[in-house]
Amino acid sequence: MRNSFLALALAAGLGLAALPEAIAPAPAQAYVAELGVTIDNGDSNSYATLLRRSEQVARAAAQRSFDNDILVTSVAVTITGNYRGLEVPILTLNVGRYDWRAQPDPKLWSTYYSMSKKLLGFGSTDTQF
Repeated sequence: MRNSFLALALAAGLGLAALPEAIAPAPAQAYVAELGVTIDNGDSNSYATLLRRSEQVARAAAQRSFDNDILVTSVAVTITGNYRGLEVPILTLNVGRYDWRAQPDPKLWSTYYSMSKKLLGFGSTDTQF
């Protein structure tokens, strides 16, 4: 079959230079999905509750990104909290597809912002979360 294609290409005047482009498919373009989600402080009684909500939202956003587009190789999700119009980053989840498939736990792949607790009106920042 290859010889017949070569003969056809030569007969058509394409020459050998055009042959690789005619055979090889276009390369796939993989990319990073970047998402930003803002959640309202609302009636959260504690920063721990808000943090759990943030992790749940980040997990769902990452999973949805990987499920919806097979070309996404990694995901970056930033969760911000809203308190009286002030938006403060709570966490950023950065993970690759294969790492996420092995361990889909947002706690493993997230960076937490320690000043968020105080800026969102939850008091001192010396408490561990």
